[in-house]
Parts: sequence; C-alpha cells; structure tokens
Amino acid sequence: MSEDRVAKRPREDDTDVSVEPSTKRCESVWYEDGNIILQAEKTQFRVHKSILAAHSEVLRDMFSLPQPVEQDVACPVVLLEHDMADSWEAVFHYKQTIKFPFSLIRSIITLSHKYPFPHLYKEAERQLEATYPTKFEKFRPTSTFFSGSFYLDDTMSYCDILNTCIVRIGKAFVFDGTVSQGGTVSLLSPSAQRLLILGRDRLYGHITSHLFGWLWAGKPANCKCNPSSLSDPCRDSYRAILELVCKPVPSIALAFGSFPKPPQGNKICPNCLAHGQECFKAGQKHVWDNLPGLFDLPPWEELNEKDH
Repeated sequence: MSEDRVAKRPREDDTDVSVEPSTKRCESVWYEDGNIILQAEKTQFRVHKSILAAHSEVLRDMFSLPQPVEQDVACPVVLLEHDMADSWEAVFHYKQTIKFPFSLIRSIITLSHKYPFPHLYKEAERQLEATYPTKFEKFRPTSTFFSGSFYLDDTMSYCDILNTCIVRIGKAFVFDGTVSQGGTVSLLSPSAQRLLILGRDRLYGHITSHLFGWLWAGKPANCKCNPSSLSDPCRDSYRAILELVCKPVPSIALAFGSFPKPPQGNKICPNCLAHGQECFKAGQKHVWDNLPGLFDLPPWEELNEKDH
C-alpha cells in the first residue's frame, strides 16, 4: 500500500467557524460551548447567545433574525457593523470591582447606548462621574486623568471634551484621528475639528491670563528676597516657571495639575511662593468653571443634566 494517504473529506457536521482567512479569534473571549460568534472588525468572539439576549433587547431581536443559508446553524456568525473590536473586548472583560480606565468607560457607554446594556451603562456612568466630575471641588488631578484614549464620534459628551482638550488636542489627533486595535481609523467631523481647535486657542488664552498671569505681573510687594545687582532669585524663579509652563505654548496638562515648582536650582521666597499658589488655585477654578464655554458648550450644570 502506498504511504501517501488520501486526505479525508470533511464531514458535513464539521464546524468551521471562520468567515474569512483574515479574521482572528479573541482567545480570551472564545468559549468552546458558545453557540454564537460575534465579529467586530476582523475579530471574532464566541459567546453564549442566551446570556447576551438576557441583557439586551436589541441583541435578542438581532439573534432572532433569519441567518444566511450558508451559515453554520449550530454556531452562526453575526457581523457587528461599525463596532470596534476592542470596545466589545472591553465589555466582555467588564468586572464591577475594577476601576475602569477612560477608554473602557467610553467603550461601555458607546455600546450601551447602541444595544443597550442598562446595568453596564449605570456602572460606567457612576465611575465617569467619580473620575471626571463637573465640580472643581471634586476634581483631583491624577495620572489616570491624563491618560487613556477613546474612539471618536459626533456624540461627544462633556467628559469627552474635557479629556480631549487636556490630553490629546494636538493637531495630529484632531486631523488624523485615532486607530483602534483592529485597525479602524476614527476621524472627527469638520465641525468637531473646528470646535476643538478654536476651543484650544481660547483655552490657551485663559491659561496664560488667568492661571499664569501672576508670572507676567511680576513679584508681589511683600517679596522677601534680597536681590543684588547681578541676580534676583524670585524674579529668576518666576521666569523659569514661565518657561516651563508657557513655552512654546501654555501647558494644558500642567494647568489642571499641581502647582508648578521652579526647576531645580531656582529659589523662591515663602511670600512669592504663597502668592503664586493662591493665584494658581484661583486661576484653576476660573478656567474650570469657564471650560465648557470655551468649546461653545452650555455651562456645567446644563451639561450634567443633559448627560443624565
């Protein structure tokens, strides 16, 4: 007998869950006993239809629609058009005990509006309010506040505007958009681009005049340093801070962070330091209170009601 064996023909009941060679499984969301495959972009998730249907009327109705004849009846593939793979992966990995990063909050809110998932939306909204408050008194600058990314659309809420103007308001972000893990490029509409660019310029002006205006005005009258003909420590420290926060453009991240300390090697007297801290704190409050208006949005109170 020849050692070459004829390849076995696949049985009719063999299951081939792939749609096209370019698709890939999400290994962390692939249950062998799952009875439906969701595909977002080129990523597939094998999950349990009954569990998803119990949490979303939209998905329940979607699953009840007749499937194409060529589909595997035991485990059909449902294409989720316009959805991003990492958004769905974030939802599947949701755990109530874990504090969400902004990207996860945004993903859950986006999908919860579309399908919806009421319990997920409620939890994401709670964490959103805790992380991105509308009142300055509740705001605490942290590293997580300045990190994370989100997917762009024209339904930007106040938290989107706030996170965008502080974190990613550069020209590359505004005009080139962002790329998801699945390779989808998300672009801002021309109206959103205009809003962010004009708002950014207004924000620069407010930061310069209201938040760091004390640096331009010079030392307070009660300055206790003893300047010589060759040096003036407090004046030099003011200039050093000015270089740090306002050149080449005002620092938006520093504006919503902690008081900028003079670079190493610069000294400042207690009175000048206290004066700067007082002006900085008052300036932060002013910029925060006026932030929505800089981006042609209603006041915080109205935005808070709208987002609820």
